[in-house]
Amino acid sequence: MRDVGRGAAGGDGALYVENICPDFLAFWERAQACPIEEQRHLWHALYEDRHQDVFDVYYRTWGNPQRLDAALGHFPMAAPAIRARLPAIEGSIDRMTPRCASLFGLRDDDVRYLLMVGLFMSNAWATSLRGRATCFVAAEIEATARGLDITVAHEAAHAFHSRRTEIDLNTTAVGAGLFLEGMAVLASGAAVPEASEASLLWFDGERTPQGQSLHEWVAACERQWPILRRHLLDNLDATDEARFAGYFYASEAMRLEGVPMRAGYFAGYRIASLLSRSFAVADMAGWPVERGVREVRAALEQARECPTGGRDG
Repeated sequence: MRDVGRGAAGGDGALYVENICPDFLAFWERAQACPIEEQRHLWHALYEDRHQDVFDVYYRTWGNPQRLDAALGHFPMAAPAIRARLPAIEGSIDRMTPRCASLFGLRDDDVRYLLMVGLFMSNAWATSLRGRATCFVAAEIEATARGLDITVAHEAAHAFHSRRTEIDLNTTAVGAGLFLEGMAVLASGAAVPEASEASLLWFDGERTPQGQSLHEWVAACERQWPILRRHLLDNLDATDEARFAGYFYASEAMRLEGVPMRAGYFAGYRIASLLSRSFAVADMAGWPVERGVREVRAALEQARECPTGGRDG
């Protein structure tokens, strides 16, 4: 853990950042010249087994232990970049946390961070660790400085949101997902005001995994709003992962017919932007999830035309 500052709202608690990357770097220093069988053993002995609770969470949704061998093949090139990237990650946390805390009416130390090296599968996520909402940042994933700020702000917003009200950060309920992700994109946009809407929705970069430019993707979501809106209203109460994935996962195989991939982020943000004209972020964050979903439903029912996002695409 390292202390990086005081709470933004006048609290006396220090920001909590747990960094297990030094244990990864120590593992790799020992393992880099070894055969892959020995590398697997050292990964567990020197790194994963020392942080089993962290990897239990990671492998639940965001990583797959079957990808270890592939990751070991990437580490010779990635390890020096991981070491160099850590100060940038810590700097982003220092900048983004106070900005998000003020939006949610909370202190800096109301959120925790866990810096780790995973298996090149997920860049960041927010979930519960040891009973506390925690933002995980995977240091092996490359990111621009702006993309890193967007990512940290987005996950911090999730964690702060969960501190204001009881909301399941791992929900597969479509309505709750729209509310949760819409709030996170809205907050990250306030924290990184220079970012475009497309960057906020894809954490920077230039193209989707399928090669579509981010601005083309936003335009496609706008064109297909009537279909997307009808889909969402019909499935707002759905809780199965398959339908949730159709709106929020970057998977062509799980995409719903007529709905752009990950369009739930787009719709959630546009609806949250619409609601923010009447309510402050801190007020919306305090709503029970049931009210959040009701407000999302009411806004969707009224939004026959695609709502604007309040910034350039």
